[in-house]
Amino acid sequence: MEMKRIRWQYGSNAVGMVVAVLAVLVLAYGVLQRHPWRWDVTANKEESLSPQTEKVLADLKEPVTINAFFRRGDDIDEVYIRRKVDDLLQGYARHSRLVTYRMFDPDLNVPEALQYNITTDGTIVFSSGKNRKDVLRSQLFDYSQTPEASMPAFLGEGHFTNTILAVTQTGQKTIYFLQGHGERGLEGKDPVRFSEIKQFLERENYQVRPLSFITSAQIPNDASVLVIAGPTKVVSPQEDQLIADYLQKGTLLLLLDPLTNPGLELTLKELGVKPQHDLVLDPGRHFLLGPQYPAPQLETHPITKDLLSMNPILSMAQSLSFTADRTDITRILTSSPDAWGETNLAAGSEAKNDKGVDHQGPLTLGVVLQKERPVAVVVGDSDFATNGFIQVPGNSELLLNMVSWLIGDEAKLEIGPRKTVFRSMMATPLQGKVIAYLTQLGYPLVVLVIGLVYWYRRKNR
Repeated sequence: MEMKRIRWQYGSNAVGMVVAVLAVLVLAYGVLQRHPWRWDVTANKEESLSPQTEKVLADLKEPVTINAFFRRGDDIDEVYIRRKVDDLLQGYARHSRLVTYRMFDPDLNVPEALQYNITTDGTIVFSSGKNRKDVLRSQLFDYSQTPEASMPAFLGEGHFTNTILAVTQTGQKTIYFLQGHGERGLEGKDPVRFSEIKQFLERENYQVRPLSFITSAQIPNDASVLVIAGPTKVVSPQEDQLIADYLQKGTLLLLLDPLTNPGLELTLKELGVKPQHDLVLDPGRHFLLGPQYPAPQLETHPITKDLLSMNPILSMAQSLSFTADRTDITRILTSSPDAWGETNLAAGSEAKNDKGVDHQGPLTLGVVLQKERPVAVVVGDSDFATNGFIQVPGNSELLLNMVSWLIGDEAKLEIGPRKTVFRSMMATPLQGKVIAYLTQLGYPLVVLVIGLVYWYRRKNR
């Protein structure tokens, strides 16, 4: 009877200990869920948020929703990028209760992908109220300064934090597209229209509106950028004067196609840029369809810095020129040295490089004008931003970067890239054997000894 009482006492004590341990674990889990704690032991604190990001999250007044769309493939690079993004954005959600974060597979979560109109794998959608801005996977890594054998610098935190600032700011900037001279239309699914780039711009939290000088005798005061895309008819002298005057305080994105003469003499004189009225053929850098689809070299500039891993494609472009004394004009798009600007554009004529007649490469395909502020971007092509070409990797990013640079964002935070540091240890043969014996024999022996000690103590009670 005494033995039964002792056994029951030991059993009840054991049950009580188990219940107590479970209660402590549940309590600890609840506390950690409400107040998560992490210890970043990486060499350069790459798993921690920067002080700038922590301040932005602490100052949030409105809820921010982040939805990332990544396919769950098995490719090692895809898995690395997906986990990198997921870990970082979970950190944003942990630091602020106003941040809601979810990751979806667009192939499995079709309703969510349709709701957010996702067309590109690796799209991260930031939204707050009616504001929305997308970050693409192609923007997340810097390959420009990366040795071949090392990992590229991760730029995600800078993009994510500045995007949160963008969607939580009040007011929207307005972009006007000039109409009435055969310019690219903003509506319709026709391949030559601009309806898709309009959607891209609206996702970036811009208002996009058409502008006709028939209904408006001036460029509106709220115009952040005026876009003139592929005019095929002559702009009247009065309209040309309006645009030239606007450049004194406004910014212009001018996309000029070959085989057209829209006038704009006053505007081009103000810009200091001259279209060459040729057709650029580049056998050295071009799309598969032929040299009339040049893949321009991207010169160093804020507009192109995120595009170095891509190859934007132009179509039927013309070259541009400006005088050498214009230090305020900078090339951003150029052809290869093998290119030439075909000047014989008569129908049925043979395209060949006539030295001394045609313009010789490398040719200028795109320039920026900057004085005390950004003034204009001029490109010798508008096709690259049409519905038919906007899905080419780099084309939409190129136009969006042009608009962003022209508008300027002085509130943008500079958050340095995070590089993954890999550390290696060189062990001597003796050290290797010691490590092997410790891991294969030492640890099991420690567990065995602890078990024997515990058994012996229980036996002798």
